[in-house]
Amino acid sequence: LILFCAGILTFTHEDQINILMSGESAGGKSYITLEVAAYFPDSIQIVVSRASPTAFFHDVGTWDREAKVLTVDLRQKLLILLDQPHYMLLEMLRSLLSHDKPKLLHKITDKSKRGQLRTKNVMVLGYPTVIFCAAKFTLDEQERTRVFILSPETTQEKIEESLRLAIARVGNRQAFKEWIDSHPRRRWLKNRVADIQRSLIWDVIIENQEDIYGRFRTSHPRLAPRHQRDLPRILSLIKAHAYQNCHHRKRR
Repeated sequence: LILFCAGILTFTHEDQINILMSGESAGGKSYITLEVAAYFPDSIQIVVSRASPTAFFHDVGTWDREAKVLTVDLRQKLLILLDQPHYMLLEMLRSLLSHDKPKLLHKITDKSKRGQLRTKNVMVLGYPTVIFCAAKFTLDEQERTRVFILSPETTQEKIEESLRLAIARVGNRQAFKEWIDSHPRRRWLKNRVADIQRSLIWDVIIENQEDIYGRFRTSHPRLAPRHQRDLPRILSLIKAHAYQNCHHRKRR
């Protein structure tokens, strides 16, 4: 549900959130992520298996010959990293994940054909929804406060249902795909996502702000610096729920 909310928030201007799918191997981190992402249009998705810090920018960027700047446009994109990302890549994305500025200038070194090191300017445009998938991954404190940390269930009931699903999927792949694609509730939800994207609503206004803060203080009587990032994530989930029901809400 949080992954789906994250996907919905991708369509906003500034309320995108970051998620770390963490847990033991074969727990379903990548599977859940990709299945939820399937409800969203392919045009907003950037799915990366693995990327080194600089290769990521080289591949997805557009070179401006006159300004001599590589522009990487990640605005309203759903960026999914299926394997454990390089720690230096996370460091380079740190300002982006915290939404410091919508335009971030990175200066990286690049080798010329003669092997000489040259400075390269990379302009990253944000904000994207970022989802990391990692079996065993120790995040720095600066990254932990910027993400939701989620772990798939590994209960006996979940594993049993997963095995039955695997039999149906592998046993007759064509029939399984036809069943999934034609399922009325799945088609309804994909249509709802498309309607939300077409609505061109960039922001959600939250009322009763004092009530929300009061409930937060009840759960957190002693405040800590990280709460300055925790509370905005709660507000993002509130906006995601309202956004999903935008057709039944008052629009200003």
